[in-house]
Amino acid sequence: MSVKDHCGIIGIRTTKRIHDLGFLIYQGLLALQHRGQSSAGITVINKKNMKTISDLGYVKDIFDKNTLASLKGKFGIGHVRYPTAGSDLSVGIQPFVLQTRQNKIAIAFNGTIANFVAVRDFLMEQGYRFSHDTDTEVIGKLLDYSLEEENYDMIKAFQKMVQYLDGAYSVLIATNKGDIVAFRDPLGFKPLCYGKTKDGDLVIASESIGLSIVGAKFEADVKPGEMVIVTEKGVKKKRLVKEEKVAHCMFEWVYFARPDAVMDGISAYEAREAIGRGLGKLFKEQGYKADLVVPIPDSGRIAGIGFSKETDIEYSEALIRNRYVGRTFIMPRQTAREEAVKLKLNVMSNLVKGKKVVLVDDSIVRGTTSKGIIKMIRDAGATHVYFAVSCPKLINPCFMGTDFPTERELIACGRNDEEIAEKIGVNAVIYNTVPLLVNAIGFDEWPENNNLCLACLTGKYPIKTTPLLALCERES
Repeated sequence: MSVKDHCGIIGIRTTKRIHDLGFLIYQGLLALQHRGQSSAGITVINKKNMKTISDLGYVKDIFDKNTLASLKGKFGIGHVRYPTAGSDLSVGIQPFVLQTRQNKIAIAFNGTIANFVAVRDFLMEQGYRFSHDTDTEVIGKLLDYSLEEENYDMIKAFQKMVQYLDGAYSVLIATNKGDIVAFRDPLGFKPLCYGKTKDGDLVIASESIGLSIVGAKFEADVKPGEMVIVTEKGVKKKRLVKEEKVAHCMFEWVYFARPDAVMDGISAYEAREAIGRGLGKLFKEQGYKADLVVPIPDSGRIAGIGFSKETDIEYSEALIRNRYVGRTFIMPRQTAREEAVKLKLNVMSNLVKGKKVVLVDDSIVRGTTSKGIIKMIRDAGATHVYFAVSCPKLINPCFMGTDFPTERELIACGRNDEEIAEKIGVNAVIYNTVPLLVNAIGFDEWPENNNLCLACLTGKYPIKTTPLLALCERES
């Protein structure tokens, strides 16, 4: 699996426990670590003083008892990042701290601004200068511009700012005045929710697990196009745009979110199990027979359970994952990356030898990793190998914050099922269908669904910016 999301964010306002703020945000970031592993950071505000600690690496490696103890305050935000391949990791470390005309602000951002170049060029015409090629700096300086234009009325400034932005984003902005503003793009691509602890602490996070880990009870999702302002006095909500159709990223339920997350009212676990049941129905309809359902850990596990329940084929964790091996995409050669699959996974040959095996995973992107795993299963003695895929064929790039490769690198682009099966070395590949995926996630019945972004599957992009223009501008 080589699909990457762009980050997890969390913000907390404490009522009394200012000495615990750093540790609370740290706990939240640990719970959101699956959303980004390249860098992490925490910013806290204490009596108009802003302090940020951030670095490359995992949350647990950046922060210790002493650094967390130094992060005192009543307001704070945190960020974990997973960048696109090939980018300068050090440039995008967040929270991004910026001095505006009136305030010092810190920004934690999840997503992609599709019209980034157009907005940056506009701001440069207004006299702004940029030190980094990042969405966060554009957002910060656009906020500065909008605040001045709207006489520092925060709500009007955010309403103005959202009119300039096109793309997918959930954002937290903390100011040294002691407040946090959360806002979500009008289509609601990226998840964001909030809740309260019994002591009155307010927590905003990418996923519900970011709330519960610090003892907060879920209250609501931040609605698409909504801002939530958190101050000493309380919480204020404001819709920034008129309600329109939404386009939640379907990959949140297929892969990105933790299984225990509930986003926009839909459980990731229940959606994945339903997806697996749908794949099981397709498997039976196509007349295949198998002895064993084996999930590719960890992303194929829950769909594998659903597949097994639907087909009555035995479920077995015959692929064991080594959790102590780091990312393999940093290896210099493709052949080395292929070999690295063996470092991450081991096959229990006694379970698969002489068996017809169904492998279940969330998606096939380039097919390189899948091909390596399939070879391992065959080498372990499986007589047949089938590959059941939770996500329908990925045939289009994403311009809303998911790191898909280019079309020519997507294995499903221009190939039928038989050609894909031959390329990765299986007896057959069973792809989910778009209608089954939509129905399994459960917002609405296909084809009436108006709540999911399916652009990577259908080529129908919900953003206003022309996708090709967005790609060319970002690469130029």
